[in-house]
This record gives sequence, C-alpha cells and structure tokens, in this order.
Amino acid sequence: MNEITALLKQWQLDEHEVRERMYRAPSPRERERWHALWLLARGWSAAQAADALERDPHAIGDWLANFRQAGPRGLVFEQTGGSPPALGPDQPDQQVHLKLAVQESPQEVGIDLANWNWKVVREFIHERFGLMLNRSTCLTYLHRLGFVLKRPKKRLLKAADREAFVVSYAILRVEAQAKGAKIFFVDEAQS
Repeated sequence: MNEITALLKQWQLDEHEVRERMYRAPSPRERERWHALWLLARGWSAAQAADALERDPHAIGDWLANFRQAGPRGLVFEQTGGSPPALGPDQPDQQVHLKLAVQESPQEVGIDLANWNWKVVREFIHERFGLMLNRSTCLTYLHRLGFVLKRPKKRLLKAADREAFVVSYAILRVEAQAKGAKIFFVDEAQS
C-alpha cells in the first residue's frame, strides 16, 4: 500500500470520494487541490501532477503536507489577501443597482455620457453611493458584469474617411433612436 492510499484510509476516504470532492469543491483553488490529490492517488508523481495542473511541484508537496496533517480541512482554500470589495458585502444592493444600471444606457440612469466605460461607472457609483472608485476597480466591476475591454483599431487614418464615418454614424444613431434600438458600444474617439 502506497503513502497516498494510507493517508486516504487514515482520513476515511477512498479514490472515488476524493474525485467527488474535487467536483463539489466550492472554489477553483480547492478543486485544484483535490484534483492533485486524486492524481496522486491514481499513482501519478508530484512532478507529473504539477505538470498536468500547471503548478510548481512544491505547491503539490505543500498541499499533500497540509492533507497529511489536517486531512480534508488542510485542502480548504481561505482568502487571505486583497482588500475588501469597494461595493461591499455589507451593502449588496449597491452591486445589484450597478448591474441593473449597465443594462440600460447611461442617459437612462441619469448620466449624460454615451456609453458605459470605467469613467461612467465611477460617476454612477459616486452619484448613487458617494464612493469614488479608482480606474482598476471600475474596470473590475465592468468585467464581472460581462463587459470586455477592447482597444479600437486604427481604421480611419485619413481625415476625409473619419469625417464620412462621423456623418454616417450620426445618421445611424438617429435611426436607431427612432426605432428604439440600443447601441451598446461606440468608440469614444468619434465623439
């Protein structure tokens, strides 16, 4: 009987239970730790498990040592760093308000800007809750809400092309507004 099998027996687990705990883990980090233990139980070396999980072999060794000492509790992931969320757990309705707001245009929630970006999120949060968030925090909230940062490509390099685009876009906006359509993204450079 190898060391892993003996450890599992000591903590009243088997390979099947380890696999089930891997699937039911409450966080990706804890899932990864159970996955490593499952691979070790199947006969993989720590180096092979580390390679498969794209981790340092020392991390696998640390997880195994934690499991050896504390059993399943040793694989639990606890958040240890980072600052608390700006729109905190003590005010969950703030995040709900932001989520609902970004489903509308900024004008519909009382902000006189064309599209949602980090500056609009900052203004919205400041007006509603009196908090002034920094750029990265606003971008994080946008990302959590499904927005993706895309940098514009330089396609209209000639002034005449840019001017023609601005005119055609103005017409498009008028038509969209008349039909009740929503424009979700516009390059800020074409204001």
